[in-house]
Amino acid sequence: MRVENQVQANQGIKNPQNVAKNTEAEVKAKGQENALEEKANQPAAVYEKGVVEKKAAAYSPLSIKELQAQSQKANQMLIDLVDNLLSKQGKTRKFLTEGEMIDIDPETRAKAQEMISEKGPMGIEAVSDRIASFAINMSGENIEKLGELKELIQKGYDKAKEAFGGWLPEISEKTLARTFEKLDAWANPPVEESAKVEEK
Repeated sequence: MRVENQVQANQGIKNPQNVAKNTEAEVKAKGQENALEEKANQPAAVYEKGVVEKKAAAYSPLSIKELQAQSQKANQMLIDLVDNLLSKQGKTRKFLTEGEMIDIDPETRAKAQEMISEKGPMGIEAVSDRIASFAINMSGENIEKLGELKELIQKGYDKAKEAFGGWLPEISEKTLARTFEKLDAWANPPVEESAKVEEK
């Protein structure tokens, strides 16, 4: 027994049971350390271009309130322009006769051109917005009625063309085309690719 004790003392071991406990604790701590190290070495989330489809924002029609306000404002601007032109020549709309000629002065012509310009209240964008918005609101925002809406708008255009002797200016044709584009955008919004996250 003395020999065994001496051997243990020489090896720095005082109690075999304590040695087992210490060894078990060291193994457990080492295992936790390795797990943390492995987790730290794992790559972060990788962002890659995916194939997930996402609906883009559709064409947003004007509300009925906005539509009424814009239409009234544009119509009043046109009425005021004509009334001012006639008043300069001592005339009024009420007493105009069919076929009567009206002289258009440079100032009035410039204002009229401004009204039908790209950003004008009678321009292609503004008028097509009002037509498309009116149609969408009247349909109850039902995209299944797209074909019917376009057909009715086309009929209205054809009647106006007939009333003007079978001809309408280019701006009217472009406005019709732009109206149909906006209706198509409302009913069939484009699809975009979105990003997806993959763990690697």
